Amino acid sequence: MNGQSPSGVWRAGRALLLAFCLVPAHGFIRQDRTVVLDAKTKSYHVYPGGRIQDALEAAAKDAVNKVVYVHAGTYRPAAKAQALIWFNARHDGITLEAVGEVILTAANPASERAAAYWRKKSAT
Repeated sequence: MNGQSPSGVWRAGRALLLAFCLVPAHGFIRQDRTVVLDAKTKSYHVYPGGRIQDALEAAAKDAVNKVVYVHAGTYRPAAKAQALIWFNARHDGITLEAVGEVILTAANPASERAAAYWRKKSAT
């Protein structure tokens, strides 16, 4: 984090995904491949390609770190007919915040490509 407040607040909970190497100088502690805890800010972070639900679950299990930042990008469920995120009582007290423009979609990329193909084909 650069010290600025993230924009867009969602209440619930999040964990973090970091697809790049861990940077100990910034206080990050690697949890697994998709969840990163920033010990300095006591928060989890999710980046494009990460699973928001993993962050929520990590924050739910954590007695101290109850903030999840979801960084700019588009997030969709991993599988067809799967919920993107879900909450229950164990997620109470978690704060979920967007950092930049965050898009949550249930759109299937294959369906989007097929629709674009047929739109283009019908226009010609």
